[in-house]
Amino acid sequence: MPQSKSPLFLVIIGTAIGSAVLEAAVMLIWGSERVAVLPWYAPMMNLFNIVVALSAAFLAFGRYRVLRQPLPFWIGLGFSSVSVTGLAYTLSFPGLLPTGGGVIAQLPNTSTWISAIGYSILSISLLIAVVARWPQQGMPGERWAFWLILATLAAVVAIVSLSIAFEEYLPVLVTLDGEFTPALYGWYSAIAVLFVIDAVFSTHRYRQTGVYLLGYLPLLEVLQASAHMAIAIPGRRYAVLWYLAFVFGVSAFTTMLFGLLSEYVELYRRERDKTVELENKTVELENKTVELENKTVELENKTGELEGKTVELERLREDAQRRAAELQTILDNMVDGVFVCDVQGHLILVNEAGRRLLGATSADDVTQRFAELLVRARLRRMDGTPIQPDETALLLALRGETIMQEDAILFNPRAKRDIYIRSSAAPIRDEKGRTIGAVAVTRDITDLTELDRLKDQFMLVAAHELKTPVTGVKGYAQLLLQREHEGVSPFGLKALEAINRQSDRISRLVNELLDMTRLQTGSLDLHLAQLDLSELAASTVARMRLATEQHALLFQSPDPVLVDGDRGRLEEVLSALLDNAVRYSPHGGEIETTVCTVEGQAVVSVRDYGVGIPEDKQSRIFERFYRAHTGTPYDYGGMGVALFISREIIARHGGRMWFESEEGKGSTFYFSLPLAS
Repeated sequence: MPQSKSPLFLVIIGTAIGSAVLEAAVMLIWGSERVAVLPWYAPMMNLFNIVVALSAAFLAFGRYRVLRQPLPFWIGLGFSSVSVTGLAYTLSFPGLLPTGGGVIAQLPNTSTWISAIGYSILSISLLIAVVARWPQQGMPGERWAFWLILATLAAVVAIVSLSIAFEEYLPVLVTLDGEFTPALYGWYSAIAVLFVIDAVFSTHRYRQTGVYLLGYLPLLEVLQASAHMAIAIPGRRYAVLWYLAFVFGVSAFTTMLFGLLSEYVELYRRERDKTVELENKTVELENKTVELENKTVELENKTGELEGKTVELERLREDAQRRAAELQTILDNMVDGVFVCDVQGHLILVNEAGRRLLGATSADDVTQRFAELLVRARLRRMDGTPIQPDETALLLALRGETIMQEDAILFNPRAKRDIYIRSSAAPIRDEKGRTIGAVAVTRDITDLTELDRLKDQFMLVAAHELKTPVTGVKGYAQLLLQREHEGVSPFGLKALEAINRQSDRISRLVNELLDMTRLQTGSLDLHLAQLDLSELAASTVARMRLATEQHALLFQSPDPVLVDGDRGRLEEVLSALLDNAVRYSPHGGEIETTVCTVEGQAVVSVRDYGVGIPEDKQSRIFERFYRAHTGTPYDYGGMGVALFISREIIARHGGRMWFESEEGKGSTFYFSLPLAS
């Protein structure tokens, strides 16, 4: 995610220069001659692009639906259109059938027309996205945005269908033997220039607004411009630059997808920060309520003594009334419901938001019929079990408990639907520490709950959809690596090895997303069986030794240590700890893994002598998406979910995970499991 405007500009310039240098080097080494003819390569890479483009369109339209801003709308329109043309390009690409033609077209010229049309639409849509002011909420014609999407997609389908139906009448862009005509040179060059213009406008708008999504557009557009120049320069299909162009295209689309995902993560973090701020204000409000109650009691106790001070008493009474009115005004303008009860449990104060939550029409309606309203609201926990009236957060606080962020579901009779609420409550005490009442603050989190559900659903679907094409890419790369003596150049072998490594990395990220989503939804299954934890740790350490040459991985264990566990999941946890130890020991050194038994528990430790964890960041080390070294020289990437997943897996085994760390001296991570009976 871009962190500031100046580094973004350097990244864009660096990407453009790097792409140009790479293309020039490839052209100097291999020239424009054909290399191995792989008809499946372009459709395979394009299928991956289709999945990424559809995911990006889904995210962009979802963001537009929530924020009603033109930028995500036009991005979604461009990516949905290029998904349609990408599918047609894949099915019409020559060489897929034994006859030499495509699935839905016979001439090689047809797929070139479809591809050029699709990327022309995308480049124009991205330019419009940067400069357009429509559609926005409240603007004339905003309701026609949906019909514009349908009309655009229908037009794209019609153009593609006509191109296929009348392919023999299309002007020639590429000959039967794959040579490009001057018309195709001009068209692809124009598309590349338009993408460069898009990048300039996007960078300028980002420097003006600081919108994160605008920060990713120039990277996408520079990579797309490089891809089209890489296609045009050799002047024919199956040249090395032609193959490289698809790598640029995949990188461009993946950049946009991760930009949209980062937006969602950033929105989630902002919402969490707002929640913390609101909780702090709630505590302040509770303190003011206690202060007001104390002053009221003091005023009542001294009424008899202050008969001769009527004027002073009247002034104090007016002051109290004014403060009460101010407090009531504050309460009635809060978005959260506030409920206050006395020591007998009778409701004495409720604000407007609280009345709306219960579906009541007035404050008296709530205070006089509170128990009846609770029964009608069918209050229940998040798992569906009913909550009795004396188990509510307010009455629990009256018994001396402090409740923080307790989630529940209630039925709102006026809205005629269930809503999700989050309550915090605390007892109100007098100056002697006696409980004289309780206060509860309840927030409607229905929209936030739905957003979390949609986020988890999307992450699960996106991870599943990404897994299949990545597996295909890795499989083909491994197949070609096995055929290294059949005409594949040394550079080609290095490229295939890079593809293989990056496929492993994407697969690991996808698996982390799947595991995290399963943990959030409670669908992560464990297959428990008795196993030797010492043997598992020894085999894992031995496997990790093959991945590093500058680290000495040591292992120490007594006799076999038997536990009941899921072997695959426990190996995943230990691999994550060892991988972190290697990653954050950049200068090499020893990494010690130990298995022992302590008081009926099997304890595994992984110790390194690397950079360690700063003390002020240690409390958040097991949070989702948290990376302690972000923005430091030791930022080695990743999504920041491995430790979160590992701790949850250990917890589901009945164990626990903890760590010790000192910055600059290294870290030791531990986890314990019950010994097998």
